[in-house]
Amino acid sequence: MLFGAAMVGVALWIELRQHALAATQPDRRDFAFWLYLVGVLTFWGGLSSQDSGSEYGKLVYALINIGLIAVGAMLARRVFVVFGAFGVMGYLGHLSYRVFEDSLLFTLVFGALGIGIEFVGIWWSKREPELHRVLSALLPASLRRAIEARG
Repeated sequence: MLFGAAMVGVALWIELRQHALAATQPDRRDFAFWLYLVGVLTFWGGLSSQDSGSEYGKLVYALINIGLIAVGAMLARRVFVVFGAFGVMGYLGHLSYRVFEDSLLFTLVFGALGIGIEFVGIWWSKREPELHRVLSALLPASLRRAIEARG
């Protein structure tokens, strides 16, 4: 997990450095892409392979994955969103198969939650530029400019 987080940090540094150099040497290549991909995969894989041992630990796991989705929206990097969504789906699968396995009502709630997620996905896709603008306002100005320059 630490190695993956460090790779994401290096990818952020490369993205900022590439933007700083773009003023003198325009370059549209995305050198940070593979570092983001491998870093998030490594971080998420390490996070997912750990045994939390309790329901609170599993809830923290789901919250971390929701945080990955938010970071992906801020940085305009879909790799964070994809792996965060995998983690949230894994947590919901755990709830349905382990915690509420004999509950008929949870089946209805789970179905409604699935429909709700579809509506959130449609809402998100219609408002993605606006959401990115609002969430990226939380980032430092230099990183925000680098993300905007990437297009």
